[in-house]
Amino acid sequence: MNRWGIDLGGTKIEGVILDSELRPVVRHRISTEQEEGYGHILMQIKSLVETMAEKAGLDLPERIGIGTPGRADGSDGVISNSNTVCLNGMPLLRDLREALRMEVVIDNDANCFALAESMLGAGRDEMARPGATAFGIILGTGVGAASSATGRWCAARTASPESGATTRCRVNRRNATADGAAASKRSSPARRSNATTRSSAVAKPR
Repeated sequence: MNRWGIDLGGTKIEGVILDSELRPVVRHRISTEQEEGYGHILMQIKSLVETMAEKAGLDLPERIGIGTPGRADGSDGVISNSNTVCLNGMPLLRDLREALRMEVVIDNDANCFALAESMLGAGRDEMARPGATAFGIILGTGVGAASSATGRWCAARTASPESGATTRCRVNRRNATADGAAASKRSSPARRSNATTRSSAVAKPR
């Protein structure tokens, strides 16, 4: 089963398709062009997904995961605290489902990154230890941070855009990878890690 993921950033939008062994089948990047507005970003994502399908020779997926700057709340996925300011106050999840005509799962990009690296990447071995935790930082157009604990993950949430250490924990770290939300973060070539005995830390540029 292939996993499809989109990393929506303030400067670029990158998509990846991973095969069943989590190897990249296709990776493609385009500019976000946020100065053109919210509707333009939706169309950029739609175009990216279609291009990925064409390059891979695959049909469009039934569902896709998207990491986004800021936080998404409610059934419509209304965005707040995003450094891509045209997203704020907009029902991104609802609009992406309508634009892409498929099931969409979205979450904060730092959460997806920390989850993917702690399960599948730089922190995987350390996170197998009982009680281990991981902390991930994204540096780019904005700064994001999130932490993951054994068997669950904790997302950083504050009033300032994508920074701080107030945590909100969610059960079951499986949900994001199952739908591809962590795919583009896991497959990024720009990763470095620093692991200690009981915890691991990872950081990547956006």
